[in-house]
Amino acid sequence: METTWFDMNWVWIGSCLGLVLAFFLLFTNKLRSNLETPRYKDLYWLGWACSLAYFIHNFEEYGIDITGMQYGFPASIERLAGMLGGSGDVPALFFTMVNVSMVWIAFPLLAAMGKKRPLASLVLASMLLVNAVTHTAPFIIGVGYTSGAVSAMVLFYPLVIWMFVLSVGKAKGKLPGTSLLAAIGIGVLCHVVLMGSVILFVLRGAYSGEVLVAIQVFNAALLVGLGWLASNSKLGLRNR
Repeated sequence: METTWFDMNWVWIGSCLGLVLAFFLLFTNKLRSNLETPRYKDLYWLGWACSLAYFIHNFEEYGIDITGMQYGFPASIERLAGMLGGSGDVPALFFTMVNVSMVWIAFPLLAAMGKKRPLASLVLASMLLVNAVTHTAPFIIGVGYTSGAVSAMVLFYPLVIWMFVLSVGKAKGKLPGTSLLAAIGIGVLCHVVLMGSVILFVLRGAYSGEVLVAIQVFNAALLVGLGWLASNSKLGLRNR
């Protein structure tokens, strides 16, 4: 598949979108659900903070990582695929569509849902948690640094853990533990679809690059759909 200008530059556009989001988060009250609640205790605001954290994460993955390398995450994928005996020849459009469909569209939709459906914010947080685990695993198994690992561990873990502690428990107004399990389950499922589709492509050649890209668009829609369904079910009800 041909690599286009947009494939190589979407991350810079996304960084600009992240700056706009940061302005609204930090300098306005547009993304707060209750002005009497501090920002750091507002789950709706924290959901949007998750979205911002991922824009920052994207910059480390595809902009400039801590080693100074540009577009480093695809190189990390190629290296890992090669270690597993695969070709590692993943089309650039795959990385574009994963992030445009998820970070630019699905994540903001979940964050917006979180104003009235708090479980949607936790589904968004679960995506960050699973991503952080996938970046931590290479350190544990000896592969070492992959582009995006620093932002995932420094930003994602504290933000996600705080959101879980803040919103889940037995007290009145909090979500039950089953809600947290559901949110994490959705995050795991969407990452299985993402990573499984890449593995089947690079190791098995199971389908074309076009199909691989289409799966990523479906996966973003799956995330939003499951988040909406869970948030509107009994799982999304706060304790009374």
